[in-house]
Amino acid sequence: VYRSKKWQPEDPETMTRKTKWTELLDCVFSENTDGIGVQDLPDECQRSVEDLVILQAESAELHQNIAKLSEHEQFIIKSIYFDGMKQVELAKKLEISKVRMSQKVSAILKKMRKMYEIG
Repeated sequence: VYRSKKWQPEDPETMTRKTKWTELLDCVFSENTDGIGVQDLPDECQRSVEDLVILQAESAELHQNIAKLSEHEQFIIKSIYFDGMKQVELAKKLEISKVRMSQKVSAILKKMRKMYEIG
C-alpha cells in the first residue's frame, strides 16, 4: 500500500516509452515501411553491426529486468531515467521527501544490479 494518493500506474502507451537509442534500435532492427536502415544514418551515428547487436541485447535485458520490478518501482525508474524527471520533482508528485526518494532509487538500482549478476 502506497501512502501517496497521487501515484497511479501509467497507461501501457506511456510505459512503453523508450530511450533514443532504443528507438534507433527498433528502427534499425524492425521491418519498417519507409525503408530506413543503418546505411541511412549519418556517419557519426553509424555503428558496427556487432555494436548494434550488443546494444540491442543490452536494451532487451534492461527492459526485461525493469518488467520484473513492481509497478511502483517501474514508475520511479521510468519517470527518472526514461522521461527525464528529476528525483525532486518525482518526490513532490509522490508526496515523499527528497531523501526518501533517493533511498528508493538506490534500493531499486541495487535490486537491478542483483538481477544482472544473477543473469
